[in-house]
Amino acid sequence: MIDVFDEFFQMNTLFKIGVFLHKIGLIENLKGVHFDESFFGPEAITHFEENYLRPLNLVNFTHADTKLYKTIPAGKGFLVFETT
Repeated sequence: MIDVFDEFFQMNTLFKIGVFLHKIGLIENLKGVHFDESFFGPEAITHFEENYLRPLNLVNFTHADTKLYKTIPAGKGFLVFETT
């Protein structure tokens, strides 16, 4: 069934909903995602970065300071938003 759907997510990848909403223009201030490294290994994070974030000019905030941004937990990641 995964091959039939345009988008697929599980509870641990709820951050993909925010990325999808950004992709279709319903969220404009999303900057990127901070991934939980205790759950996602480097290969998974690289996969998400290359296939979900970079094509939309979003940033992998896993090793970045997010104190100046608004973050929302979404599964095993945090959506990172501009504060305006």
